[in-house]
Amino acid sequence: MRTRVFAFLLSAAVVLISASGARGQALMTGRMGVGIRGAYLLPGEDDKLDSSFGFEGLLVYSLAENFSAELAAGHIRPEIFADELEGDARITYLNLTLQLRGEPAPDVGVYLGLGPSLLLNKWSGDNGIRGRDDLGFHLGAGVDYFLTENFVFNLDIKHLWADYKFRRREGAGGKISADGWLMGAGLKFFF
Repeated sequence: MRTRVFAFLLSAAVVLISASGARGQALMTGRMGVGIRGAYLLPGEDDKLDSSFGFEGLLVYSLAENFSAELAAGHIRPEIFADELEGDARITYLNLTLQLRGEPAPDVGVYLGLGPSLLLNKWSGDNGIRGRDDLGFHLGAGVDYFLTENFVFNLDIKHLWADYKFRRREGAGGKISADGWLMGAGLKFFF
């Protein structure tokens, strides 16, 4: 399954980059955009957290020709496999990404990004366990393909370092690593 998702994202990037006609990267400075992106969490080495699909809402502002900021708010529901926890986690996350952008072609923009990640953790079970929020960090890269001056197709991948923290009603707590890859594809609209 992981190989299929990666192959799909890579194929979509190749097809869109090889298409012709759109212009927009050079006109992006000082513009604000909104977007939506499908997201896939691929956990790292900790096998207690299952992979999960979700969606992200995006708010983007281009500060300069080579620098922009993106706030992504997303929600995923990975299943947890641990002796002390059985059930579904509900993770709402906020990623603030500062992006250093390059322009290999007038209609294609690539970027490297980094920033903080806030995980708002909830637990779906009714066994006295409550999720606790966590502050993490992410590094990422992406490609924007300008379909027109305003519409952009986006591929994005981030490596996330954070934990799914929890606390029991009787006070004992713990954490499960949420480190892993967050991959996404979606559309942005710039005003």
